[in-house]
Amino acid sequence: MANGPDVRASDAERERAVEQLRDHALAGRLTVEELDERCERAYAARTVNELAVLLADLPATPAPRATPLPTPVPSVGPPGVRPFTYEWHHPVAPDKAMGAALRHLAPALNRHGYELVERSDSLLGFACSYRPGWTYAVAILLPPFGLLALLHKVEERLVIELEPDRRGGTRMIVRGSAPKRVRRAFAQLPGA
Repeated sequence: MANGPDVRASDAERERAVEQLRDHALAGRLTVEELDERCERAYAARTVNELAVLLADLPATPAPRATPLPTPVPSVGPPGVRPFTYEWHHPVAPDKAMGAALRHLAPALNRHGYELVERSDSLLGFACSYRPGWTYAVAILLPPFGLLALLHKVEERLVIELEPDRRGGTRMIVRGSAPKRVRRAFAQLPGA
């Protein structure tokens, strides 16, 4: 993105800028709020120079991106909930990667209804409990026995593991079962 003539930005250029912003957020250079604000501005940018301004105070080359592991197809589970696994390699030490995960991933998962239920030096465990929609239908259609259906809850769990790799960086593995919106959010993280 050059600072030459004010040329109109393409959709691909906007997406590249957002991808770079996500890489920098994962490296700890941007907070979640800064990332959200800059991504909104990137998607609204009309020119290449407007995109360049969003990246001007950041290094030219963010951390390298990794490829996620294939997502397995489940045999059973609530509609829309599927198991998934993603893996990233980060050039920072595990303690710094843990700090970044707590600053960026934990609040985002919390907004999707997940609570931090387990924490150690190398692991973060999240859980989300909810009552499936079918329980309400059964309660309405089959009173009073249908009220027992309201006792049923589903729990989704996600685990984020951090392991040191041979290069002095961190291997981050995210596993669990989640609805599409959560799987999509992990797939869009830098390195996914």
